[in-house]
Amino acid sequence: MAVAGALGAWSIAHVEPSDGTNASAPLDDAHVRRALADAAAPAHAAQPPRPQDGSAATGTSTPGIRESIRFQGGSAVVECHDGRIYLVSWSPAADFTLDEVSRGPAESAALRLDQVGGHTGDLTVTLRCTAAGYPVASVHREA
Repeated sequence: MAVAGALGAWSIAHVEPSDGTNASAPLDDAHVRRALADAAAPAHAAQPPRPQDGSAATGTSTPGIRESIRFQGGSAVVECHDGRIYLVSWSPAADFTLDEVSRGPAESAALRLDQVGGHTGDLTVTLRCTAAGYPVASVHREA
């Protein structure tokens, strides 16, 4: 049993990552900057640009732009595709509960959030896609 444990520890210490770096060596400044830049890149940066006239190439479908949006009252993951929005998922903040949802796909989607305790009013969050195809949210507080 001790031999198996020692063999396992040795094999883990000698495994090289597939990217050719040494897993036990510290990262230099260039590697750290590159890793931080990759992590900070916006999700929509990887999406191919849409044609200027809004059309897609024949026989292909333009991929949707999916982003996480934070707003007062919570957050949502939404996708814009061909001018229509779809609520993929949503999460109310700790002091709100979901009352109603209209997830699309449609020209707009909406969440109605009730505030726990009701001290400052409930929220209606309306989500839509911009002309460039990116999702935006507007929040309306109900008195």
